[in-house]
Amino acid sequence: MGVIAYGTLGGGILTGRYRPGEAPDPDSRMGRLLGHAMPGANRWAESLLDDHNLGIAEELVKVAADLGATPSEVALAWVARRTGVTSILLGPRTVAQLRENLVAFELDLPEWAMTRLDEISRVDLGPMDGSFFHLVPRR
Repeated sequence: MGVIAYGTLGGGILTGRYRPGEAPDPDSRMGRLLGHAMPGANRWAESLLDDHNLGIAEELVKVAADLGATPSEVALAWVARRTGVTSILLGPRTVAQLRENLVAFELDLPEWAMTRLDEISRVDLGPMDGSFFHLVPRR
């Protein structure tokens, strides 16, 4: 059994187009979501534009520059090499984006790049001490 990854560019976050401390362009996907009338759209965009995700994107941009690739290519190649991933669903809006996405599958990421991206993206889940059991209803 394998994992089919989707949303691998995080709504454009991993393309490097969004930067910490800078408001998204109002015409960008995140800019439109932040300005959307539906509160859920705003919250989703805000959750994607958090410091952790933008930090990952910044490191991804650096790795891409070191490899002479685009951030999108590196992001997709990184996801494709993850243990258990058997397929990636792409969501390009243009033929140019599709072409760039497809290059990612020919990009051979060196181990140092995988390690850097794995480290920056690691999420601390905290101690697994059973303290979450209070959330389970008792019968």
